[in-house]
Amino acid sequence: METDAKGPLPKNQESPKLKLPKTPETINKLRDKLTCYRDILSTDKALHEIGMGKKLSPFLAPEQAFQVFPNINNNHYIVYILEKLLAEGVVDTQACSRDLAAKDYGSFDAQAFNHACAEIDALIAET
Repeated sequence: METDAKGPLPKNQESPKLKLPKTPETINKLRDKLTCYRDILSTDKALHEIGMGKKLSPFLAPEQAFQVFPNINNNHYIVYILEKLLAEGVVDTQACSRDLAAKDYGSFDAQAFNHACAEIDALIAET
Protein backbone atom coordinates (compact mmCIF):
# COMPACT_ATOMS: atom_id res chain seq x y z
CA MET A 1 0.00 0.00 0.00
CA GLU A 2 1.28 3.44 -0.90
CA THR A 3 1.74 5.89 1.96
CA ASP A 4 2.43 9.56 2.42
CA ALA A 5 3.62 11.59 5.41
CA LYS A 6 0.20 11.26 7.05
CA GLY A 7 -0.11 7.50 6.52
CA PRO A 8 -1.68 5.25 3.89
CA LEU A 9 -3.33 6.89 0.91
CA PRO A 10 -7.00 6.05 0.39
CA LYS A 11 -7.37 3.26 -2.16
CA ASN A 12 -9.27 5.50 -4.55
CA GLN A 13 -6.62 8.25 -4.46
CA GLU A 14 -4.01 7.96 -7.17
CA SER A 15 -0.87 9.96 -7.51
CA PRO A 16 -1.27 12.65 -10.19
CA LYS A 17 0.48 11.75 -13.42
CA LEU A 18 1.81 13.83 -16.28
CA LYS A 19 1.24 11.99 -19.55
CA LEU A 20 3.04 12.62 -22.81
CA PRO A 21 0.51 13.59 -25.47
CA LYS A 22 0.50 11.73 -28.76
CA THR A 23 0.46 14.81 -31.00
CA PRO A 24 3.82 15.51 -32.65
CA GLU A 25 3.33 19.28 -32.27
CA THR A 26 3.03 19.00 -28.49
CA ILE A 27 5.95 16.59 -28.21
CA ASN A 28 8.08 19.01 -30.23
CA LYS A 29 6.92 21.89 -28.04
CA LEU A 30 7.97 19.94 -24.94
CA ARG A 31 11.36 19.12 -26.52
CA ASP A 32 11.86 22.81 -27.34
CA LYS A 33 10.93 23.77 -23.78
CA LEU A 34 13.42 21.21 -22.46
CA THR A 35 16.21 22.71 -24.60
CA CYS A 36 15.28 26.19 -23.41
CA TYR A 37 15.31 25.19 -19.74
CA ARG A 38 18.58 23.31 -20.10
CA ASP A 39 20.12 26.53 -21.42
CA ILE A 40 18.62 28.57 -18.57
CA LEU A 41 19.79 26.05 -16.00
CA SER A 42 23.35 26.01 -17.34
CA THR A 43 23.36 29.82 -17.19
CA ASP A 44 22.02 29.79 -13.62
CA LYS A 45 24.70 27.33 -12.54
CA ALA A 46 27.41 29.26 -14.35
CA LEU A 47 26.40 32.49 -12.63
CA HIS A 48 26.64 30.75 -9.30
CA GLU A 49 30.01 29.20 -10.09
CA ILE A 50 31.64 32.36 -11.48
CA GLY A 51 30.92 34.54 -8.54
CA MET A 52 27.33 35.50 -7.98
CA GLY A 53 26.84 32.61 -5.59
CA LYS A 54 30.24 33.07 -4.03
CA LYS A 55 29.39 36.68 -3.17
CA LEU A 56 26.01 35.81 -1.70
CA SER A 57 26.95 32.49 -0.11
CA PRO A 58 30.74 32.16 0.08
CA PHE A 59 30.66 29.43 2.71
CA LEU A 60 28.34 27.01 0.91
CA ALA A 61 29.36 24.10 -1.27
CA PRO A 62 28.39 24.56 -4.96
CA GLU A 63 25.76 21.81 -4.77
CA GLN A 64 23.90 23.88 -2.19
CA ALA A 65 23.18 26.60 -4.74
CA PHE A 66 19.71 25.09 -5.06
CA GLN A 67 18.99 26.31 -1.53
CA VAL A 68 20.19 29.87 -2.16
CA PHE A 69 18.75 30.50 -5.62
CA PRO A 70 15.13 29.28 -5.73
CA ASN A 71 14.77 29.80 -9.49
CA ILE A 72 17.47 27.17 -9.99
CA ASN A 73 15.22 24.65 -8.21
CA ASN A 74 12.30 25.37 -10.50
CA ASN A 75 14.45 25.14 -13.63
CA HIS A 76 16.17 21.99 -12.35
CA TYR A 77 12.84 20.32 -11.66
CA ILE A 78 11.39 21.29 -15.05
CA VAL A 79 14.42 19.78 -16.82
CA TYR A 80 14.26 16.60 -14.72
CA ILE A 81 10.51 16.12 -15.21
CA LEU A 82 10.58 16.87 -18.95
CA GLU A 83 13.48 14.46 -19.50
CA LYS A 84 11.59 11.76 -17.65
CA LEU A 85 8.32 12.51 -19.45
CA LEU A 86 9.90 12.44 -22.91
CA ALA A 87 11.84 9.24 -22.12
CA GLU A 88 9.12 7.28 -20.32
CA GLY A 89 5.86 8.79 -21.57
CA VAL A 90 4.40 9.27 -18.10
CA VAL A 91 5.59 10.79 -14.82
CA ASP A 92 4.08 9.78 -11.50
CA THR A 93 4.49 13.15 -9.79
CA GLN A 94 4.56 11.87 -6.22
CA ALA A 95 7.16 9.21 -7.00
CA CYS A 96 9.15 11.79 -8.95
CA SER A 97 9.10 14.20 -6.00
CA ARG A 98 10.44 11.44 -3.74
CA ASP A 99 13.19 10.62 -6.25
CA LEU A 100 14.24 14.26 -6.44
CA ALA A 101 14.18 14.66 -2.66
CA ALA A 102 16.54 11.70 -2.37
CA LYS A 103 18.88 12.95 -5.12
CA ASP A 104 19.07 16.65 -4.29
CA TYR A 105 21.56 16.55 -1.44
CA GLY A 106 18.76 16.03 1.06
CA SER A 107 17.12 19.31 0.02
CA PHE A 108 13.78 19.44 -1.72
CA ASP A 109 11.77 22.55 -2.60
CA ALA A 110 8.16 21.36 -2.68
CA GLN A 111 6.84 24.70 -3.90
CA ALA A 112 9.26 24.79 -6.84
CA PHE A 113 8.44 21.17 -7.70
CA ASN A 114 4.72 21.89 -7.62
CA HIS A 115 5.24 24.94 -9.83
CA ALA A 116 7.33 22.90 -12.29
CA CYS A 117 4.64 20.21 -12.56
CA ALA A 118 1.94 22.86 -13.02
CA GLU A 119 3.93 24.55 -15.78
CA ILE A 120 4.43 21.27 -17.65
CA ASP A 121 0.78 20.31 -17.13
CA ALA A 122 -0.25 23.66 -18.63
CA LEU A 123 1.98 23.06 -21.67
CA ILE A 124 0.38 19.66 -22.19
CA ALA A 125 -3.13 21.10 -21.76
CA GLU A 126 -2.53 23.71 -24.48
CA THR A 127 -3.03 21.04 -27.13
